[in-house]
Amino acid sequence: MYRYWRHIYIFFAFILIINPIFAQQEDTSGAEELLRHEWGAGGLLHIDGFGVTARNIRSINYYNKWFYELDIITMKHPKEVKTINSFYPNTKSFIYGKKNSVFIVRGGLGRLKLLNREPLWESGVEVRLIYSVGASLAFTKPVYVYIIQDDPSTFGISRKLEKFDSEKHGIWDIQGRGPFTKGFNELGFFPGAFGKLGFNFEIASERQKVRALEAGAVIDLYPKKIPIMDVEQNKQLFLSFYVSFYFGTRYN
Repeated sequence: MYRYWRHIYIFFAFILIINPIFAQQEDTSGAEELLRHEWGAGGLLHIDGFGVTARNIRSINYYNKWFYELDIITMKHPKEVKTINSFYPNTKSFIYGKKNSVFIVRGGLGRLKLLNREPLWESGVEVRLIYSVGASLAFTKPVYVYIIQDDPSTFGISRKLEKFDSEKHGIWDIQGRGPFTKGFNELGFFPGAFGKLGFNFEIASERQKVRALEAGAVIDLYPKKIPIMDVEQNKQLFLSFYVSFYFGTRYN
């Protein structure tokens, strides 16, 4: 558990160190009108999944912005390996040992701090430091697989859809993964918290448009381990690196 808290201490120590470097900048935007409202949404990729993201942003001045954000992502276990049981016909790939599919919803409050005031409409790229914290809620959905078993009534075999259980199902018993929609009525909920740190690159060619690339790191921490796998060690802290793309608009 100590190593989990060490990651968190390093994460927030970096924010505290870098924040004062840009805290004393003055607003030198001149007569250029400040567009105080901004929203953006887009896609997100990280090392263990993908998702969507959205932000509602308010400009304090040209150098500082506050925002609310919402992320919805998938989260995989690093030991997930797809396989196909070619012994049976019409098989679908499956991940042996996977107990639950995991989705994470994050809602947080953050800040954007200007590092380089040269937006694309002035022949440059506007770079901002971004950091945010908030609540993280993990949803687990049981994984169902098709099991091949002996059928005494026909002296043959039959196929049955069952929730994966490593104590009952060997790899050769599985014909393939079940329907994705199966198991949504059995969701599990794991509340936690997250912290995010990254860099935002504004690439829009117009002031009223939002076109931004972002890259950084996110920590999700939960009181309990999230049961993704049935036969591998699960985690309660997830450190992932991400890239995202936002598009939207600015207005007053």
